[in-house]
Amino acid sequence: MYALLERTYAVRYRLRTFARALRSRFPVVRLSGRTQRDGHHGSIIVAGRQPAATYLAEFIFASPPECTVLGNVPLWALPRMLASLTPSVDLVIGRVDTLSARLFFDSNYLHAPEWVELWLTVPADLSSLTTGYHNKGLKKDLRRVTRNGITCELSQSQADLEVYYHDFYVPYARLRFGAYSQLTSLAVLRRRLKYGGLRWALRDGQRLAGSTFVHGDIVYRSQTLGAAEGDASVLQSGAFVALYWAAIEHAHALGCKEVDFGGSQAILTDGTLRFKRKFGVRLVDRGYSARRVLRWSKLNPTVLTLLRTAPLIFQEGRHLSALSMLDLDQPAEPDEVRQAYRFLRMPGLYGIHLLSAAGFTRDVTAPPRTCLVDLYALRNGDLSELLSAGMLESRRPESSAASVEPGAGLFS
Repeated sequence: MYALLERTYAVRYRLRTFARALRSRFPVVRLSGRTQRDGHHGSIIVAGRQPAATYLAEFIFASPPECTVLGNVPLWALPRMLASLTPSVDLVIGRVDTLSARLFFDSNYLHAPEWVELWLTVPADLSSLTTGYHNKGLKKDLRRVTRNGITCELSQSQADLEVYYHDFYVPYARLRFGAYSQLTSLAVLRRRLKYGGLRWALRDGQRLAGSTFVHGDIVYRSQTLGAAEGDASVLQSGAFVALYWAAIEHAHALGCKEVDFGGSQAILTDGTLRFKRKFGVRLVDRGYSARRVLRWSKLNPTVLTLLRTAPLIFQEGRHLSALSMLDLDQPAEPDEVRQAYRFLRMPGLYGIHLLSAAGFTRDVTAPPRTCLVDLYALRNGDLSELLSAGMLESRRPESSAASVEPGAGLFS
């Protein structure tokens, strides 16, 4: 019954956002400037509501780029305009809703959710989350929580909620996410309080941080997180770890099957995602997030700068996969590939596409469900179309990558 209600709500949400998109006009801008790492001049086209649509530009440009407004166009005209502009720039990025991405943007585009959800299946034995080599980070953090004397307490007080909202949640969200913060209103949190509560993290009776949550019979949802006066340094004390661990324990006591840890940017280097990853969460895409659609004419330095600095989570068929670029000037060796794989892998990822402009040494073998993409072999192939086809075999030249000059012919 729960699954049916979720699917029904998801369909209704997608239809509403699609109807809104049909009535909207999409701003289109050109961003130009020096890129990170090698400082070459790059230019991209961005379409969609600001500032969310330009988020990926921060991973490309070394400083705020020059912005040129090209116009505002309706949804039906957007794909044609972006296709016409693609040859004149390094990269095109559009931000649209889920249905619009599916209906108007074909396999020439890489489809990536803007946000992914992070879910944990509650184990029968919570100690399983802190045992074994892969869970040593969480175990270490929980020891720090104990050492620092961090405790948690629940509240359902409307007065406490107002304090939390103004002194903890809003300052933290604005300092942490800046112009990209999307705040839940106090009125909404008040209505939801009766379905959940407010949890404080304290040390010596002082409130360091707080979080709000709601729950049903099956899913326990963490909603918002805040720190006193927005001070993110409380992360070092273990206050946030204490809040999330208390949520898991509470969900277990209530008999909930899943904990929804909330969302993060669909980028594998995102700080929020890396923090929550230690709890053993998996990536989930229920279709509520906006879509980023990316397109390029050839694999140019601007595209590769993005893939180096922001490993993207993208839609591969019905699954989520990762796309990342090794930042190496020499052919990748086995240890470097294994290290990248350990960093990128995560429950909920179908596959990992690992690119190298310098190729791979002869003794490299692909880790499980990993596609090693030698960019010399690929040359200027349409990578987005290749990925959308769901092909997971490694793309490598017949000769050793080590015998090829790094990046030779890549941008010709």
